[in-house]
Amino acid sequence: MFSLQEAALGHAISAEKLIEGGADFLNNNEPAIPVFINLLLQSIEITFKAFATQTELATDRELRSREITRNGHGLNEIASLIDGRINDNTIIDLLLPRQGFAVSNSILNAMIYGQKFHPTRESYCSRNIIYAQFDLGELQVIGGVLEWALAIKQAAQNIDRAVAIYNQQVCIQNS
Repeated sequence: MFSLQEAALGHAISAEKLIEGGADFLNNNEPAIPVFINLLLQSIEITFKAFATQTELATDRELRSREITRNGHGLNEIASLIDGRINDNTIIDLLLPRQGFAVSNSILNAMIYGQKFHPTRESYCSRNIIYAQFDLGELQVIGGVLEWALAIKQAAQNIDRAVAIYNQQVCIQNS
């Protein structure tokens, strides 16, 4: 059995493996592009859920709720749920602080909140991306694929640190 953090990292590492040595594999194997994008989206979904459950900001039931998080696949909804319960921060800022992770933070913000990426989030949430049931223009790539994969991997690797920072902030606020 794997933890949520291990699963999030596993998806990110798998996406990274697809572009090992550059984007040539994706350029030469276009049907793999939705798989690559899905791996990154799945990784960030699991990363957010791991953070939320470890900090007890959300229950597993809330994170899988049809009404709250669109069956647990609404990335924007999951982030908004968590952000609504965090004081003075966002989940992205905790996972990827702007100092040291500015590029990754920007990529993740565009991925979760950016209007340009909305069709891709919708394709992921509806599971259409998995079954290749998306229309032309529904899949976007953020930045370079290498930077994108690295940003998602860094977020998954930073779950424990983000949880510790959040818990420390809560302790300070409660004292």
